[in-house]
Amino acid sequence: MPLALPPSILKHTDSWTGGDERVLFVCPNIDQIDYYARIYRQFKAELGTLPHAIAGRQSLDGVEDQKKTQDSSILGYISRDELDRYMKKCSAMFYHSQEPRHLHYHPLEAIVTGLPLVFMDQGLLEKLGGSDQPGLCRTYSEAREKLERLVSGDKKLAMTIQDRQRSILNHFDPHYCESEWKKSFIPLARKAA
Repeated sequence: MPLALPPSILKHTDSWTGGDERVLFVCPNIDQIDYYARIYRQFKAELGTLPHAIAGRQSLDGVEDQKKTQDSSILGYISRDELDRYMKKCSAMFYHSQEPRHLHYHPLEAIVTGLPLVFMDQGLLEKLGGSDQPGLCRTYSEAREKLERLVSGDKKLAMTIQDRQRSILNHFDPHYCESEWKKSFIPLARKAA
């Protein structure tokens, strides 16, 4: 069943201004969980020479430990206001996931803001948005090429990605979600009564 985005996120609709050449990447617990450590290492190997900032809490006990990784691009945990500022200013967000049935919250926040989202294929974003999304990439080389263009200020690519990625949000619109829930649960409730 679809879940709607809350008003606290939707209030940031189309607030992206750019101005910060960095690519925003979210990857928590790099130093604690091997799954995230692998994602981090792949990002750094494939795209790490691009200017970037990595958000996400970096320890399970809530104590920031940026020194462990010796990576100055790691922001660690940042406040909601700080994350909103990064979403509004960075040149793009990169989303790595190719999981067909799981989607993190931050790429949806990026789309709401208007931050150009470059993401890998085979994941739920492709299923929701279609295989012709201009931010969709089949290889890390393709992702690098698009991100390099965005970092360099390619406004045409940014606008093309922004315009098309908005269709993904239709699946998270409160009115759409309400109608889907009614279609699914009202018949069940009538049968049970």
